[in-house]
Amino acid sequence: MTGSSMISFRVLAATSSSVFTENDDTHLMRYIAAERAEVDASADTLQVYEALVSKGCKDLSFRWVLCHDARAWMERCQSMRKASFEVTVEDRDRQENLDSHSP
Repeated sequence: MTGSSMISFRVLAATSSSVFTENDDTHLMRYIAAERAEVDASADTLQVYEALVSKGCKDLSFRWVLCHDARAWMERCQSMRKASFEVTVEDRDRQENLDSHSP
């Protein structure tokens, strides 16, 4: 079995039930920041994350991506964005509440 065949098998074996680590999140945020022009327009499409996983099969510096499948990466990004949005809304609401109670 060749190295690329083994990597392909690992990609197929990865599931969305794998636990994401802080390191996974850091890699994902860095990837999105580096690819911002391409990712922003279509960040919620599976093709973006399929390309990311494909990159992991070809580029040793992207091997970190192979611990999850493309759908899991997409769902993780969506949940991170939602959490970030919710924190922003909570901060805004808290500030508005403080402003309304100040003399």
